[in-house]
Formats: sequence, structure tokens, C-alpha cells
Amino acid sequence: MECQKNITPVLNQKGIFLVIRCKPERKNFDSLSDLKKIVYETLGYVTPKKHREKLYIHLADNEPIGTNFILYRYHVKDHYQHTINCFRIRVITKDNKVSNVLFTVGKECLYLLEE
Repeated sequence: MECQKNITPVLNQKGIFLVIRCKPERKNFDSLSDLKKIVYETLGYVTPKKHREKLYIHLADNEPIGTNFILYRYHVKDHYQHTINCFRIRVITKDNKVSNVLFTVGKECLYLLEE
């Protein structure tokens, strides 16, 4: 899986320190359940196992972008079911294929990326 990390100073004003963009190997999905599995697989490349096992994702909403694209927003929750606001997931799809999975990470959530 190909993932790129970018630090964008402009986004610091919104509390976003780091953006990670991944292109999953498995792209096709037939249901929201399939899409969630792809997101979890991608999360496995971004976060170490010790943190990943304590994180749960929840589809917050989605919206069409033009006629072919859909943006899905996921909230990340800890094992107490508290939303982790400094770690968000966005998935961009086109015609039931995932094109990108984006993770936005605030400074206070950088620990989720560390071993």
C-alpha cells in the first residue's frame, strides 16, 4: 500500500498537524460493510497494532462530490466509545472503488502513529 505523509502549515490553524494519504490495494466495494473493512485494512498501515486494536471507526456521514465521487467521513472512537477529535478519516470513492483514504492527525494524536 502506498501512503504519503504531509505536514501542511495552513491546516495547523484548524488543528491538523499531519495528513496521511493512502491508496489501498483492494479498491472495489459492494457495501458500506466492505468499505469499512478497507478502511480498517488501511488503518493497519498507519497505526501500530497496540493502538489500532483500541480504535473503532464509525461512519459519520457521506456526501456526493459531483456526479461520480462520494466522500465518506468516519469518526474514530477509543475503547470507551469516546470520539477522538484529533484523528479523522475521509474516504474518496468513484463508482464503488476507493481512490484515497485520508487521515488527518492533530498534534495531540501523534502518539497513535508511534510504536
